[in-house]
Amino acid sequence: MRKGVFFRHLTGYNARMETKRNALFFSVGALLVVAVIFLIFYFSSSGAPQEQTGDLDNGYSVDVDGNATITEYEEVTPIAPDFTKALTFKAGVQPEEKTTLETRYKQIQDFLTQNPISFDGWINLGIIQKAAGDYQGANDSWSYVTKIYPQSTVAFDNLGDLYMNFTKDYPKAEANFKASLNVNPSNIHAYQQLFSLYTLYGYKADTSAAADLLVQGLKANPNNQTLLQLQQELQK
Repeated sequence: MRKGVFFRHLTGYNARMETKRNALFFSVGALLVVAVIFLIFYFSSSGAPQEQTGDLDNGYSVDVDGNATITEYEEVTPIAPDFTKALTFKAGVQPEEKTTLETRYKQIQDFLTQNPISFDGWINLGIIQKAAGDYQGANDSWSYVTKIYPQSTVAFDNLGDLYMNFTKDYPKAEANFKASLNVNPSNIHAYQQLFSLYTLYGYKADTSAAADLLVQGLKANPNNQTLLQLQQELQK
């Protein structure tokens, strides 16, 4: 091949290769642009994750048969009760007792200001509120504990006692003690309180609730002497 023809052929070949490379780069670039547009559209349409909201109840629910279940709180920030409000008293509280309770209440308020999710702080706040006769305040404090410490039985047991012995709301007392047993089936105190609710207090007296409770308790705690004794008392 003559030299001039060779160079013309080589120049044409290089031009064709350059055209193919340009076409390839253009195709790849177009695909990248489409991909970027798709991702922008996808994320803008889906939006940022929404904050979960809901009814912040006592951390338990009760079905038509009185069975309690613990509510799962995932990605929910419970709203704390106002622990800065003044302590209220029921009628009949003596001045000396008021002074003692108010002093202790102020100490706990100051502590919670520095430690807003303290387990002991909220439990003790509820104890002071109950002693003063502020049952709603005690309910709010302990209900909050069931939300931020759902694996503890203390607040559930305190709520059960509050409803059983002070406000006389037996369905809620039962629900709280059952919620406590859902957390810890070995909590013998909760079995004892429920047994008293069904027998001494007469709640569900015409049912097998007490007997069923002890069967449940002995299944979770075989040969427990306290539960066996209650079972013997029931059979008399």
